[in-house]
Amino acid sequence: MECRQKETFINLVNLMPSVEDLQVSRDMDNAIQFLYLDGNSDVVDISLDATKITVKDEHAGTTKLQYSFAAGEHEDGENGVDEINITTAEINAAVTPADDSKKWVYEIRRIRPSGQEYVHLTGNFIIQPAVGR
Repeated sequence: MECRQKETFINLVNLMPSVEDLQVSRDMDNAIQFLYLDGNSDVVDISLDATKITVKDEHAGTTKLQYSFAAGEHEDGENGVDEINITTAEINAAVTPADDSKKWVYEIRRIRPSGQEYVHLTGNFIIQPAVGR
């Protein structure tokens, strides 16, 4: 995983079937860009696919955050790019008490027009408390 500073905190994640932890900060909006790659590290065209990013408190647990993109709604589908922006307000609504850090789990699914589903990435979703707390 590579992190780059943009206007907000960004995680650039190359999505091959794997396990990777994601970390977000509570005190800022977190823009996360996902780049879908196949097993040969070639870009996957997701323009006709749906994708779903789900964060749960535990495996088979309660959904805390979820983002979905239908075909044609991707940031740059032909080049395999989705981008979400997890706002401070969304994080604070999902995490109680407000100054607590959390370690949840997430997965990213790609759903082909045929209905066939692929889990591209899964792992821990770590919410870091604001600096100074």
